[in-house]
Amino acid sequence: MHNLTAVDAVLQQVGKRSNRERDAANDPSIPVWAPLRAMTIAFQFVVQGTERWKVRIATEDVPNLLGLTFLQHNAFRAPGAPSADQLRELPAKVDYLAGIYSRMHRGIVPHAFAILEDTIDKIGVLDFAFVCMDPGTPKRLLVEYLERNGIPFVDVGMGIELIDDKLTGLVRVTASTSDKRDHIRQPGRVSFKDGGKDNIYAKNIQIADLNALNAALGVIRWKKHFGFYADLGREHHANFAVNGNAIVNEDQA
Repeated sequence: MHNLTAVDAVLQQVGKRSNRERDAANDPSIPVWAPLRAMTIAFQFVVQGTERWKVRIATEDVPNLLGLTFLQHNAFRAPGAPSADQLRELPAKVDYLAGIYSRMHRGIVPHAFAILEDTIDKIGVLDFAFVCMDPGTPKRLLVEYLERNGIPFVDVGMGIELIDDKLTGLVRVTASTSDKRDHIRQPGRVSFKDGGKDNIYAKNIQIADLNALNAALGVIRWKKHFGFYADLGREHHANFAVNGNAIVNEDQA
C-alpha cells in the first residue's frame, strides 16, 4: 500500500517550488519531472478535466490550444460554473479556463489559434502533450509534429452508441512515447479520418462523468510515463468498456 501522506507531501513540495521559481531550486526531494512544459490540445471540449490535474501536479508551463469559443453547451463539460454574463461575453475556451486556474496557479498560458500547416510550429518544444480533438487533418498534422519532434503524448477519446435507449461505448487512452509509436497507425489506434457527423457524442449528449474519466485515465498514463506511478503493464492503448465496467490494456512496449 502506498503512503498517501508521503505522496501528498511530495505534491505540496512541487507546489511550493512553483511559487519560488522552481527552475532555480536545487531540491533533490522533488521529482525530476516536476518542471514540465505540458500542453492540452483540443478542438472540442472533450477532456478539460485534464487541466485540473495538471495544475495539481504543478507543471511549470501549461499552455492550452483550443481556438474555439466557450458556449453554453460547453459549460456542462467544463470545470466550474460560469455565470450568464460570462456566457454572453463568448470568451475563447482557453481564456475561460486560464481565468479559472490562474486564480490559484502560475504557468497557465492560453494560446487561441487553430492547428494548420502554417501554425503548427507555434506549438514549440514540449515535454508532453495531451491530445483531445476530433479526427481530421488538424489532428494528423499535430500527431506528425509531435512524432517528428520526439514529443511523448496521450490521445484520448470515446465512442458512444445508443442501444435499446441506453448509452454504451468505449473510453480510450492511447499513448505514444519513444518506447512505442507504431501502433498509432498500425493497427490504427488513432483515427485521422474526417467525419463524425453520425457520432452520437456530436449530438450534445451530456456525459461529464465519462469526460472526467477519460481525462483522469490520460493523466494517470502521463504520471506513469514520468515515473510517478508504477507501470507494470507498460500499455500504450487502453479501453474502458462502459457496459462491462472493464479496462482492456493493449500495445505493451
